[in-house]
Amino acid sequence: FRRALFLLLVAGFLVVSFSCQNYTKTLKSANNELKYETGIDLYEKGDFSKAIQFFDILRAVYRGTERGEKLTYYSANCYFQMKDYNIAAYYYKQYFQMYPRGDKAEEAAFMSAYCNYLESPRTSLDQSATYMALSELQLYIDMYPKSSRVKEANRLMDELRYKLETKSYKTSKLYYRMRD
Repeated sequence: FRRALFLLLVAGFLVVSFSCQNYTKTLKSANNELKYETGIDLYEKGDFSKAIQFFDILRAVYRGTERGEKLTYYSANCYFQMKDYNIAAYYYKQYFQMYPRGDKAEEAAFMSAYCNYLESPRTSLDQSATYMALSELQLYIDMYPKSSRVKEANRLMDELRYKLETKSYKTSKLYYRMRD
């Protein structure tokens, strides 16, 4: 039993080490087509942290093309899935600005605003991100007034406004307590 367990562990270690070598070899290769296919494959498998490494390299190569559009959108989704909302908002906004007639332009505009909404801090902290989220949600509503997501955008804006009201109330309460 111990020998079988030992052999199984060694085999697992060898598989992992060879797959990592293949990954780094592909990442360092000059074959952009192979990098693109590998990145898309990793994205579809849900390995976003590895896929983003390929997308970061390839976005500059394919900028302005159909593949560049796809890579920018996938990069934003990778960062969103990894819960790095600041960078995801940046790439969604970049997609929307670079490809305003793209298939995912409306979704990217909403997701950029939504990422900023998720970055809005609790009421005791600075509310700059809250103001940014409000302005982007309003921009989305102005650009796509007939979208199915307008109702959700309005709901998110109401939550953000409530957060700002709570912040103002707590600030005024603090000044009242200080008798200032």
